[in-house]
Amino acid sequence: RSIEDGKAIVDVAFTLRSYAMYPFDLTGTVEIRPPDGAGEVLSQDFRTGYFNGAQRRRLTFEIPDPQLWWPNGMGEQPLYTLRIDARAVEHHRGDAGHSSDECELRFGIRTLEMRPTPDGRWKYDWIFAVNGRPFFAKGSNWMPIDQMLRLDPEHYNRLLQRAADSHINMLRPWGAGLLETDAFYEAC
Repeated sequence: RSIEDGKAIVDVAFTLRSYAMYPFDLTGTVEIRPPDGAGEVLSQDFRTGYFNGAQRRRLTFEIPDPQLWWPNGMGEQPLYTLRIDARAVEHHRGDAGHSSDECELRFGIRTLEMRPTPDGRWKYDWIFAVNGRPFFAKGSNWMPIDQMLRLDPEHYNRLLQRAADSHINMLRPWGAGLLETDAFYEAC
């Protein structure tokens, strides 16, 4: 949400779903681990109470001295790890009905904004700023890499490395085509 005074405020929102015939009581933990693995692991517990259907949860974390993510050519891209563990008890079965699920993803901490140009002399009167620093976005459109949907992670890595080597720091996946896979975003 913001980066100021030496800390990042990060909102984590997720939806818990139950497709069971009987209500569940869910408890769980949300953890944020630092990129280098050497810093403090931040953790918050949650509990839903009985429910079936879906529940949306939102937790806020304060990350001290965040390691900032920068676009290609401007600095490092440290990634934090977010892990959500949820445990459930089916009430009609008592303790014998325990089940669990987990989710893990990586994310970078940065601010990105469009600002008006300082002197208004350009055709388009705005610029991008990342982490408060203005930069020139060198972008390209991204089309599906294979019409037969052979979406091999190595193929993604090879093509995205070519884009990085060309000093591209912004990609726009084509909105009328394939919704890109997790492998694409991992490779990015």
